[in-house]
Amino acid sequence: MMNQIQIGADHLLVEISIASALSALACGLILTVWLRFRLTGFTGRWPVANGVLLDREVASERDDVGPWYRPLVRYRYEIAGQRFEGNHISWIEQQHRTYAKARTALDSFSPGQKVNVYYDPKMPSSAVLNPSRMIAVPAELVIASTAVMYVLLIACPLFLAP
Repeated sequence: MMNQIQIGADHLLVEISIASALSALACGLILTVWLRFRLTGFTGRWPVANGVLLDREVASERDDVGPWYRPLVRYRYEIAGQRFEGNHISWIEQQHRTYAKARTALDSFSPGQKVNVYYDPKMPSSAVLNPSRMIAVPAELVIASTAVMYVLLIACPLFLAP
């Protein structure tokens, strides 16, 4: 009777392992597809609209280490008669430990200044002032890292258990 319970438990363990592996793979694939559709491309190829800088400031936040300072801008632009407002300088969020560095990042921006606004033609409300290469994650990297994490965290302990 004891052997049957052990066999049943081992069988359940295998099923849980397979389900975990498939779930991890599915999550990796979903993340890969989302990143490919959302974050690939080069914003320098986006159309340019004329805009005007409305405001600039340095925002501060605190964490366990101390204060963080972020340069913030707000600008307006118009596409096909429709007005939009944006606040992204670039896709990489800038954070600085000193106020002076954050303020220096705003030196090239003045309220009322005319700016070039690079906007996504598929979603014109998504725009930046400084076009840059966006994050692109190869699908193979996500799948490989998901598989490695599965083996290290789930499969090895299951097979090495007494």
